[in-house]
Amino acid sequence: MSEPTQTIWLAKLAAWTHDPAEKALVLLRDPAGHEGGTVRELQQALFPDGLGALAAHVKRADHWASAADRPQFPRDSKDGRYAAWTQVRFAESPVLIHPLSGTAYPLGKLDIDPAHIKAASTAHFKGLIERDADGRLVAAGGRVLNVTARAKDVTQAQALAYKAVDLIDFPDGFCRRDIGWRAVGRGQR
Repeated sequence: MSEPTQTIWLAKLAAWTHDPAEKALVLLRDPAGHEGGTVRELQQALFPDGLGALAAHVKRADHWASAADRPQFPRDSKDGRYAAWTQVRFAESPVLIHPLSGTAYPLGKLDIDPAHIKAASTAHFKGLIERDADGRLVAAGGRVLNVTARAKDVTQAQALAYKAVDLIDFPDGFCRRDIGWRAVGRGQR
């Protein structure tokens, strides 16, 4: 894999590990914060020498993402760092909201210890890490990368998508070349 491609994948991996699966369940409940459990252990396992130059990219991306979903209006002096109404307290009143219908599904109060949640999450994700004989990280089964394209018709969109796939440096990767054949066939009639 070329050096620029390797750097891009490592940056994606570092960003992915920054917000662990258990974040909503431990946020504001654990003094170590969401970065003190799975994040720290995964980054130590994946990047034993530290993130290096990637750390600045991950931090910048995290700030952008945080700013995008946390509008901060004037707050009362007793609110602290964030206005009280913006603080997520998922463990106290967890609700899942369907993204299309907007239907809310209250889950009831969660009585799961944050340490247990972090331990289970860390064990799960560490179990997904694989290395080759030289200690390099390797992709190990079940990874899917979707590539799409837009064009004036489906035939051109398919061609652009496969052209993009051909630019990906993933020597052992597999790509189906039959995606969209029915739609392309309908467009040529």
